[in-house]
Amino acid sequence: MRPENDNGERRWHNCMALQPCRAGLPTISKMSSTPSQTLFLIGHSGCSVVEERRQRPFLHGAFSICFTLGAYQSFMTIDQKGSLPMKAVSFIFVASVSILSGCAYNAAPYGASVANVESIKTLGIKPVSVAKFSSSQPGQSSITCRAAGPVSVSPSFETYIEKALIDELKLAGAYDASSTFILNGKLEEIDFSSGITDGKWLFTLTVSNARNQSFTTKSIFEFSGSFVADKACQETAQAFAPAVQKLVQDIVRNPQFRKIAN
Repeated sequence: MRPENDNGERRWHNCMALQPCRAGLPTISKMSSTPSQTLFLIGHSGCSVVEERRQRPFLHGAFSICFTLGAYQSFMTIDQKGSLPMKAVSFIFVASVSILSGCAYNAAPYGASVANVESIKTLGIKPVSVAKFSSSQPGQSSITCRAAGPVSVSPSFETYIEKALIDELKLAGAYDASSTFILNGKLEEIDFSSGITDGKWLFTLTVSNARNQSFTTKSIFEFSGSFVADKACQETAQAFAPAVQKLVQDIVRNPQFRKIAN
C-alpha cells in the first residue's frame, strides 16, 4: 500500500517481517539521513525491516513500525525541518504499543507428582470421583503478562486443575469415576506476578463434598523472574504446571482433605 500526495512529501510502504514475535519495548534507531530527511526504525526487538532501496526516494525520511505476530512496518516522511506532526507521533506510539500484545505463552500439559501420589496413598481413602470444577471466572484460560501477551492454558484454569487432581488420585488408586462419593472444587482466585527478580503463581481453591463439608486452600508457587518481558512471560508459562503440582500438594496434605474424602 503506497498512497502519496501530489508533491511526494508523504508515502507509505508496508511489509511483513520474517522474524518471530518477541516482546519488549519499542526501539528507535537511525537508519540513514539526507540534508533534509532522516529515516528511523520504530518497532521491537526481533523485527526485521526491508532493505533500504536508495534508488527509491520514497523510502528516505520515513518511520517504520514492524510486525509479524505483532510486528507491522510503515514508512512516513518527515518534513524538511526534521519534525514529525503530532498526529503521526500519536499514531506511531499507539501502534507500537498495541502490536506488542501479539505473543502467546502456553502452559505445558500437567505431569503428575510422585510426592503427591505418595501423599494420597498414605491417607488410606476409598476411591472417590471428582465433579466438574467451577470457578469465580468460568472458562477463563489466560491472563495477560506485562502487555507482552497472554499466558494461556487449555481448556481453562479450573478444568486444568480438576484433571490434575484426577491424575494424582488415579495413580494413587484413589479414583473411581463411578463412585457416588464425589469431590467438588471451586477455583476462587488465580493470578500471578512476573517481577524482574522473581515471580509467583497464586491460587485459592475450595474443596467440598455432598455433606457440605469444605475447606479452602491458598497456594503460592515462586519462580525466577526476568527484566526482559519475553523471558519473564515464558518463565511464567513454564511455572504453571509445577505451580499446580504445589496446589494439589497443599490440598491433599491439608488435614481437612482426609475428612472430606471419607
